Amino acid sequence: MGYVEWLGTLPSHRRRGIARLALRALLNWFVEQDIAVVDVHASEQARALYLDLGFTAPMRRR
Repeated sequence: MGYVEWLGTLPSHRRRGIARLALRALLNWFVEQDIAVVDVHASEQARALYLDLGFTAPMRRR
């Protein structure tokens, strides 16, 4: 199982797709490692991003 503890961007760089790009790269790496399940510690601010990328409550992606 994979786990994402922290993914953040500076306030001045938010809303530009940087976190989405980084998370997609990380998820691709998990796939390359044959890791099928990923849990994440998500803030309320980032919840929509994780849901959009396939995570479900309680923030797990299969």
